Amino acid sequence: MLKRSLCAVTATCVLGLAASPAFAADTKPLKVLLVGDSLMVGAKDEIAKSFAAHNATVKFVGKEGTGLLTNQMGWLDFIRWEVRNWGPDIVVIESCCNYATGLKYFYRMADGSHIWPDTSKMFQAWEVAARTAVRIASKKGAKVFWVLTPPASTDIYDGLIARRVEKFNEIYTRLGVPLIDWGAALTADGSYTSFLKDSKGNRVRVRTYDGLHITPAGDTRVARLTTQAIFG
Repeated sequence: MLKRSLCAVTATCVLGLAASPAFAADTKPLKVLLVGDSLMVGAKDEIAKSFAAHNATVKFVGKEGTGLLTNQMGWLDFIRWEVRNWGPDIVVIESCCNYATGLKYFYRMADGSHIWPDTSKMFQAWEVAARTAVRIASKKGAKVFWVLTPPASTDIYDGLIARRVEKFNEIYTRLGVPLIDWGAALTADGSYTSFLKDSKGNRVRVRTYDGLHITPAGDTRVARLTTQAIFG
């Protein structure tokens, strides 16, 4: 099981791997590409507002309910196009836990065979997609950061999603890029929780009732963490 570090929100470290130094902004406006699924969709506007204070503009690619293997690694085409045509300085990638439901949507191997959910082949293909995403995103010199997904409730599908999140996060720690641990903003002890205390000591809901997604209050915390991890 992946041991989640409890780093302060001003830094990110996982299994002893410290985040890279803060991205040094200059007078030139920075371009930041956000990539992700519904977790990033929920947080992207707060992140964009926070990044604006650092002279950065934000674009987003991805979609709710999709992931690294959707449409035969279709995210890679989105990233490739943006790198070629927009030229981001920073790329932040988040991919929580979405794999296809239904045979016709499963990832297909070169021989046409399908990869079934939560098999060793699925995790191997996921790692291939993640490593390829990093390579494509950094091709023209962009600094790539990868989001560690906050823990999911074990009540979802008898813990399947929580276990999948842990395995995907283990993959992300092997990518060799700085990690932004959203769990550090959304947990007190590294375990799933629906509520945290705000600066005044009031209990605030940071995760939605489905046990996976993030509330607006949680998105604010995530945006602050992401900004601090990149810009210091």
